[in-house]
Amino acid sequence: MDGRRHKCPDCGAGFGSASTLVDHSLSEHVQAETPAAHVRPLRRPAGLRIATAIALLFGAAFWVLAALGFAGIFEKPTVAETPGSVVHEIVVELEREGAIDSYRAVEPDAGWDTEYEVGDGDGYVRVRDEGRPGAELEYFAYPGELDRALEDAAEARGFQFGD
Repeated sequence: MDGRRHKCPDCGAGFGSASTLVDHSLSEHVQAETPAAHVRPLRRPAGLRIATAIALLFGAAFWVLAALGFAGIFEKPTVAETPGSVVHEIVVELEREGAIDSYRAVEPDAGWDTEYEVGDGDGYVRVRDEGRPGAELEYFAYPGELDRALEDAAEARGFQFGD
């Protein structure tokens, strides 16, 4: 130490060494003059906010549609059965044989005369131009026993399917 007293130019406090004066100036005056750092919450880029909003909208739409589907909103309306129809004969036979648990007559799509839904929506069978030469029969079921049973019943009634 050089024996001199060092004086703080800002507050006039005296110190025995220059390093103590520097420490004092940094801790008391520089930090006091520096505004406190602003702590901001985590900010997401605009693109991420938009993507999140879109994902939430699609998620909400999915659950609304799932709830409506569960409630049966998207099912085809039921119509009166047509006992004379070849399709009715097929579904009655399949139920008797145990290939299906249930069936119901539904409103056919445009251009079709009769349509039946089989096995709680597991498949359908429908006919166009019934009773005329060239009548067309269409069925759908996932590959398996029901698919084979529908095809066999249709072929037994004279319908041919090209594989």
